[in-house]
Amino acid sequence: MRKIDLAYLAGILDGEGCVHIAKEKRKQSFVYKLRVQVSMVDKVPPMLAHNTFGGYLRLRDRNAKWKPLWEWQVKSNNAVTCLKVLLPYLRTKRVEAELALKFWSEKNHVAIRKTKEVAALEEANYTLMKSLKNKVSLR
Repeated sequence: MRKIDLAYLAGILDGEGCVHIAKEKRKQSFVYKLRVQVSMVDKVPPMLAHNTFGGYLRLRDRNAKWKPLWEWQVKSNNAVTCLKVLLPYLRTKRVEAELALKFWSEKNHVAIRKTKEVAALEEANYTLMKSLKNKVSLR
């Protein structure tokens, strides 16, 4: 893909996207997952992201007051690939992308059995990502 197209997708992710560490309750513990998502009324940018990075694309209806949204999302390894490719072009989501890549790298270097230390590290990354989203700044 051309650099200009990657820069365009990074701009879309910066403005209309979300880099997210999700926390899901499973039995007696939590599972943390990495997601990258773009939702917008215009179909073209989410389709371009889908064609470039895979994942899924869907049209999400909302109430009659709002237009439907095109939603594209990638998870796990596809999300990591997406962030690594777009990272040089990201501005407002750069810190979130770097944290997400750090989170995924640490997550994949641990043993299959989760220790208390690993769980604490995942929770710390989740909390830090959440705090980044609550800050308004001019990056």
